Amino acid sequence: MLQSIATKAFRFRPVTAFKTSTKCVVLPGNTEVGSLVGRKSYSYYKSRVEETPDKYTGYETSFQEWKYVEKLIPPTHVPEPPQDPSTELPSGWRLPNPPKDCPYNVRRTKNHMIPAYLKIEDRGQVRYTYIRRVEGNIWQLEKDIGQWLQDNYPLKNIITRTNEISRCVIIKGDLVEDVREWLIAQGF
Repeated sequence: MLQSIATKAFRFRPVTAFKTSTKCVVLPGNTEVGSLVGRKSYSYYKSRVEETPDKYTGYETSFQEWKYVEKLIPPTHVPEPPQDPSTELPSGWRLPNPPKDCPYNVRRTKNHMIPAYLKIEDRGQVRYTYIRRVEGNIWQLEKDIGQWLQDNYPLKNIITRTNEISRCVIIKGDLVEDVREWLIAQGF
């Protein structure tokens, strides 16, 4: 039935018609209905016709090179950090050791990183530094970090604000590295 419809479409030229998944492929000039030829690519009609598998090069399965492949696979979990508070890694990372009498705390992320981020708005014209994951007296943190930044940048007007609901302190300007340095120095 399908072959007769395809034959009428090409005015009685010999054709092959077959169905692959939901699309019908009609190849003029080929009379072998049994040979299925698939297509590659995401654009079905623009892709070229695949050859049969015996036209491609062969392959063999080897497990000898698996140790090189394992190096490329990302780890499935975050490794535990060293438990000695005095250990400083070559990247500058240190274990958090917050002071006991501090009225606020800045928790690390699940990857053990400082939660200070840069947000760029208005097509790159305005930059904000966000300190997230703040617990405790968030206004005291805003006051302390603002005073420290004002001491380091006396000619710059430091503008800060807090968002109590999202537990973050927002500082106008690109001061992420300075904030991270201060938080690490405080023991967070």
